[in-house]
Amino acid sequence: MVSVKHDSMGTKMINDDKSERAFIRNGYVRYITPSVFAMVFGQLAPLVDSVCVSAKLGDTALSAFSTVSPVYYFFNIIAVLGGMGGGIGIAKASGAGEKKRAARMFTKAIIWTAVAAIILSILCIIFINPLLFVLCATEDNLGYAREYLIVLLSGMVFYVLEFAGAYVLVDDNDPNLAMAGGIVMGVVNMVIDYVGLFVLEQGIWVTAFGSIFGAFCGICVFLLHLRNKDSLCRFVYERCHNDDLSLKEIIMPGTPEALMYLIIVFQVLSGNFVLSQNIGTSGLGNAAIIENLELIATIVIAGVSEAVMPLAASYYGERNEHGLRLVKRFALISGVTLLFPLILSLLIYPQWLMIVFTIDNPVMMEVLPTSIRIMSVTQLFVLVNTIFVNYLSSVGEEKKANVSFVIQGVIQIVLTLALASVMPDDAPWYAALVSNIVVLAYFVFRCKMLGNLKADIDTNQFFITGGYPEYSMIKEWSDKAGEFLTTAEHDAVSSKLLNPFINALNPDKKLMCSLTVIKREDGDKSVILRYKAKHDITGAADEDEDENEIKYGEVICSEFNFVRRMMINFKGDTKEE
Repeated sequence: MVSVKHDSMGTKMINDDKSERAFIRNGYVRYITPSVFAMVFGQLAPLVDSVCVSAKLGDTALSAFSTVSPVYYFFNIIAVLGGMGGGIGIAKASGAGEKKRAARMFTKAIIWTAVAAIILSILCIIFINPLLFVLCATEDNLGYAREYLIVLLSGMVFYVLEFAGAYVLVDDNDPNLAMAGGIVMGVVNMVIDYVGLFVLEQGIWVTAFGSIFGAFCGICVFLLHLRNKDSLCRFVYERCHNDDLSLKEIIMPGTPEALMYLIIVFQVLSGNFVLSQNIGTSGLGNAAIIENLELIATIVIAGVSEAVMPLAASYYGERNEHGLRLVKRFALISGVTLLFPLILSLLIYPQWLMIVFTIDNPVMMEVLPTSIRIMSVTQLFVLVNTIFVNYLSSVGEEKKANVSFVIQGVIQIVLTLALASVMPDDAPWYAALVSNIVVLAYFVFRCKMLGNLKADIDTNQFFITGGYPEYSMIKEWSDKAGEFLTTAEHDAVSSKLLNPFINALNPDKKLMCSLTVIKREDGDKSVILRYKAKHDITGAADEDEDENEIKYGEVICSEFNFVRRMMINFKGDTKEE
């Protein structure tokens, strides 16, 4: 897109952001594709758990999955605090060129995650009887739930580390390895399910063992990432540091997602209570089917929304408002496009989901079609809200995201209990739909999340251009960028950024790049050169710079998703020479 704008002083700003859009689009494809494949296998595993248990052990055993599902969500809190929080911090550190800080953040996040998961697992095993009571286990499915839960808790630390590790790998430019670990985890889990239930004739415990052993195998795959010399994720052992990291700083970006899982725990518990009281074990079976519907939708929702975090966090590290808007816009368009076919199929023929689970219970067959239709529509609102939450979490606006979860959780729990006497079969599902609509209204009207998607005005961007450069084109870009730089700044950009880049270009190979000049909120200016290449072509990234010694006017090099970045920051009060 080419546009001509004027600033408050009437200065002409010529913008061509086609290359920048292409970088984001390619970045999304590179993140969404492995993420979706990983989610397919990661979410397919619990689906296979449910299908195999339903076929082999019956509806009562299937209902045990709904009973124990809050335990997964509770442990997810630890995973997202350490994994998402640490991963976003790593991406921000990458955007700011602070590689050693990223390594310290990774070390502390992983250690905290593992210790917290082990302590919580031990406490749950000690108090398993009160826990099963709180989970609304019925007299019929209590034995199945206990058998499954004891095995699961024994190895839950592996599940948590795998969950957290996937976030970290995506934020450290290795989505393909995150995909490989997810696939390995899912395949191992499914093989153990089938062999354990149908060949060895074991009980429901074997599906729990498949989940935790599959997660262990996924972690083994993730460890290959540490062999990458360009990895920001490295274990460092420094007892003290001049800029030591606090635990709060590491986990804070993950608090919105953690709050979401905490609220889900109470939502599921309230829904299970209403369903078990009014429909009994069949009601919990309905809940298990709906949870599997959500697992299918999550393949798209998580794949799209998680790609927001590394991209938005990197642009936020640059303080690049224009790039942030492009990330948010592309996420919404791609997410709705990918999710809509699933929603449409469930609205037209919800029975296909019931056929997959061989449902023959008369009560479930009568109630489930309406429930499935309600929750399929709900997923569209969940998608948009999740994108906004992940965006806010990536740009230091965790409080706004936290408020959205409180609103959604309170409304859903209250409505579930209030509607129980009027529509006991579908109270949790109507409550979920209404609460997500209210949250979307909060994002739109209170947080103005849609207000800055349309136009690219009122950003801190002075100038942006891009394309497949030749010497004459680079010279033209340099002259235009010079309109917003002092003589000293322009000379530094030419000598340290543009000249090394143009000298390294291969005339026989086209290389897409972009050049951006932005004014940061602190008054400083940044000039950013981005180009798509698997390896650094200028040699500037070979220098092992200490981020604490980086001064204004020096080149900061980083790599993000095969997009190389060379950035120079200038003080706002730089004097003419």
